[in-house]
Amino acid sequence: MEKEYGAVTRRGLYEADDLMAMGQDDNSIICSIDKDLLQVAGHHFNFVKNVYRIVEEEEGNRLLYSQMLTGDTSDGIPGTNGVGPKTAEKLLKSVSSPFMMYCVVLNEYMQKTPLEEGEISRVDQKFLERIVHLVRTHARLLYLLRSEDDSWEAPKQEEV
Repeated sequence: MEKEYGAVTRRGLYEADDLMAMGQDDNSIICSIDKDLLQVAGHHFNFVKNVYRIVEEEEGNRLLYSQMLTGDTSDGIPGTNGVGPKTAEKLLKSVSSPFMMYCVVLNEYMQKTPLEEGEISRVDQKFLERIVHLVRTHARLLYLLRSEDDSWEAPKQEEV
């Protein structure tokens, strides 16, 4: 691949999908069957299904937040109880910004996550802190890095 097509290879600290996301730009195509890579905006080609597509930024964000809701067993992320792909799509359908998608995910986790010992209610500070920590941990595990110094951060509310 390197000799014939100029493929870039690297060994080291990053997973292959992160490296592919880091390399994505206007002049590249991610060639993969890994659906997780569809969270990265740009050109994509699934060589097994012979499908080419362009993923827009909002669509990529929607996939990331959908994965937070549904979980990803290959990454050890359980998601929220009773939320599959169709429910996640329905929940995220009416919002377009990363901040609002994040709010939808937080709300679902708050509604569906059982209370633990010492947590009095779903508005208990201890419970809320646990949920925010859980969602942020899942997001950081699911998010594909776009550069070596990148990391997932909770989105901030947009100014109106």
